[in-house]
Amino acid sequence: MAGAGEQVPVVSVRGVTKRFPGVVALDRVSLEVLPGEIHAVLGENGAGKSTLAKILYGVYTPDEGEILVEGRRVALASPRDAMRAGIAMVSQRPQLVEELSVAENIALSLEDLGAFSSMGRIVEYSQRFVEKFGLGIDVEKPVWTLGYTQRQMVELLKALVVGARLVILDEATTYLPKAVRAKLYGILRSLRLEGRGILFITHKIGEALDLADRITV
Repeated sequence: MAGAGEQVPVVSVRGVTKRFPGVVALDRVSLEVLPGEIHAVLGENGAGKSTLAKILYGVYTPDEGEILVEGRRVALASPRDAMRAGIAMVSQRPQLVEELSVAENIALSLEDLGAFSSMGRIVEYSQRFVEKFGLGIDVEKPVWTLGYTQRQMVELLKALVVGARLVILDEATTYLPKAVRAKLYGILRSLRLEGRGILFITHKIGEALDLADRITV
C-alpha cells in the first residue's frame, strides 16, 4: 500500500511467469507503471515483451504471479476485461474490422462500457480527440479506405476514447515513417502530462532513450 505522498502505480506486475510448450516466455517478471510515466520495456525479438503486453491486455493468462491495477488485484481473462480495467493496447498489427467505419470500430470497444447512448455521440466525442491531437482521421470513413499509418492512429484513438489509464504500445512504431513516429511521441508525452501511464515496448534502444522516463530491460 502506498504511503503518504507516494503514487499508486497504474499497473503492477508481480512475479509473473508464462510458459508455452517447450519454452518459458516470462520467468517471474515484475514491473510497474506510474501515473504520468512513459515506461519502456526494451529487449530483442523473442525476449517475451509481447507476451507481457498480451497478458496485460487479457490475451494470455499468467501461469504464476499477479497483476494489480491502481492497487487492486485483477484477473484479465480477455481484452474486454482489460478495457474495463482501464487498459488499452496499440500493437504492430492493427486489430480493426475493415468493413466498419472508424467510429463503428470504436463503438465495438465501448459496447459493454456503457459510456455512450448513440453513434452520433461516439462520432462527436471521437472527433474531439482527432482535433486535439491532430490525428488526421475522418471517423465516419470505413477502415478499408485507410492506410497502415492511419489505422495505427485509429488504434490510438480507441485508447483515448475509452479513457484508458494505461496505454500499451507493443512495437507499434516499427513500420511508421519518421515524421509519424515523431508525432506519436508528442502525443504520448501529452498523455503523460494528463497523468496516464504508458508502457512502451520496443527493441530500439535509441527510441527508448529518447522517449522513456524509465527503462526495463
